[in-house]
Amino acid sequence: MAGTVLGADKAAGVVPLRFYPEPITMRADPGCSAPGRAEIKGAGEKYAKCGGGGWRGLIVAVGVDVVEMGRIRESLRRRGNRLAERILGAAEKKEYAGRRDPVAFLAGRFAAKEAVAKALGTGIGKVGFQEIEIAGRRGAPEVRLSGKAAEVAGERGIVKWHLSLSHGRETAVAFVVAEGVGHREVD
Repeated sequence: MAGTVLGADKAAGVVPLRFYPEPITMRADPGCSAPGRAEIKGAGEKYAKCGGGGWRGLIVAVGVDVVEMGRIRESLRRRGNRLAERILGAAEKKEYAGRRDPVAFLAGRFAAKEAVAKALGTGIGKVGFQEIEIAGRRGAPEVRLSGKAAEVAGERGIVKWHLSLSHGRETAVAFVVAEGVGHREVD
């Protein structure tokens, strides 16, 4: 699909958008605002072009992780709450203390943090577990970053996270989409 032009309609103010196999370099565009927007459509995708020349709603990265609850259960049995102390942030620890099923909670948080670290492109070795917090008891979980994790997200132009968590009988899975603002060259 390299070099394919989709959605070009210059009369309607829509510029051609080319898709290339190489990654898009993203950088934040603080001047991007709703006035003067034009939409670029193609292949079921919709991108909003902002007046300042930036693009909103681009997927910068995705991350996924699956955790076996048996491994979390065994860690809790052998080491007590050391795993919880190592991976949970302050607000998460408060929520963890009141959980009926600590295994499912820890497995979900572990999977979510690993998925976010993968989307950041660092893996968990370069950012700390506690720099990635997952908030929200009901509804959509929310990703909150601090420290090096927040710094890397800023460098990559990530402005919004979409996180889905799911639990099976013996697994927890997390899928995250990192949304960004950036610039894209068009012909």
